[in-house]
Amino acid sequence: MKIEKTINNERNGFQIIDDDSEYFIEADSEELALLKYEEIKYREMNPLPPSYKVLRAKEYPPIEEQLDLIYWDKVNGTNFWEKAISAIKEKYPKN
Repeated sequence: MKIEKTINNERNGFQIIDDDSEYFIEADSEELALLKYEEIKYREMNPLPPSYKVLRAKEYPPIEEQLDLIYWDKVNGTNFWEKAISAIKEKYPKN
């Protein structure tokens, strides 16, 4: 690993180069930069699970489909859109 003090876009910090990546870490000292680097590497190896918002967004139908469902629900007196969205919300509840 190589570390050197540098300026990036008028921000003072440290450039850290390891075996497979290069990082610019904004920090006042080398010690603080190394602590931040260790936290970054830890998070890369142990990512946080996706939030309910991310999981829901991946599963919601495209907005065009949702609008079409809402329209036809109104015309036909059905509630397919509400059921579809509720199922996703129940599958991924707020924490």
